[in-house]
Amino acid sequence: MREEIRALKEDNRNLEAQIFRQVWHESDIVVATHTGCGDAYLKGRNFDWVIVDEATQGVEPATWIPISRAGRVVMAGDHKQLPPTFLSRAKGDSGVVQTLFERFYSFLNPEAVIQLEEQYRMHHKIMDFPSRVFYSGTLKAAEGVREHSLSSIVSGRILSHNLAPFIFMDTAGLGYEEKKEDGGGSRYNEEEARLVIKEIKQLQQCGVLPGHIAVISPYSAQVKLLNQFLQEDIQTGGLEIDSVDAFQGREKEVVIVSLVRSNLTGDIGFLADTRRMNVGMTRAKRKLILIGDSATLSNLTFYRDLIQYAETIDGYRSAWEYELNDDAGSSKKQR
Repeated sequence: MREEIRALKEDNRNLEAQIFRQVWHESDIVVATHTGCGDAYLKGRNFDWVIVDEATQGVEPATWIPISRAGRVVMAGDHKQLPPTFLSRAKGDSGVVQTLFERFYSFLNPEAVIQLEEQYRMHHKIMDFPSRVFYSGTLKAAEGVREHSLSSIVSGRILSHNLAPFIFMDTAGLGYEEKKEDGGGSRYNEEEARLVIKEIKQLQQCGVLPGHIAVISPYSAQVKLLNQFLQEDIQTGGLEIDSVDAFQGREKEVVIVSLVRSNLTGDIGFLADTRRMNVGMTRAKRKLILIGDSATLSNLTFYRDLIQYAETIDGYRSAWEYELNDDAGSSKKQR
């Protein structure tokens, strides 16, 4: 019986390999991962063209695998967004972190480099700051999205605060101090998380569907805390909470970014890698809400300029307003 089972398994493997080879040789287009291109089934097979998508997410050694099979190569990616993720800190700190895309970008003839300039996602006020800082001001908003706002997708009355496409909510001076997760290095900010919940409730009261909202944070501990608060307090119904890294490549009508860092020393940790903020800010289509402590963040020029930009477009708000409104509401209830 065992011999028969072993023989059947072998026949199955051979049949599977035969079918794969047949499909493979009849296919004009093959989709594979970088390392998948090194599979034994593909041995000796080359391609007229190899298109490497998300090329800035692959480390150089892995990227050479598909390229070695190519007559011509197209690499698509954005080196102003997040680089590959490394599980080993030592590897992440070494030269391996530079992608092949970045190396080619730095020395190729300019005629071989094409930058896509028209974007079809964001309101222009969400786009303008990252365009200026990361792309030399070259991005343009397509006509269909340039002025699109929440008013066209909600059923209720929209407050002026919620109509603004870009908001920086400043928690400075309120004592919303970050904490470090027990047994780990991730940070969380409980008071800031509660402010996020208030923002979500206000959006839902205006008729914004939960499925149109995403909350993202650079810190996994904050993501965990926000998920806990939402389950306790709000009907989620498709509302997503995740890390900035996990949300790269995604989009939502409304995105709330919880920045977490708030301390007396001005330490902002890996928020200093502004590529992470580029990703976080450019996930939103109609409305972006950034929540953070300007006193801590402004130690880096990037955040100082960001807050100044919010002020110039009337997008700066102080969380003090929420505290005062809450106090006033409590007083009325007591009366």
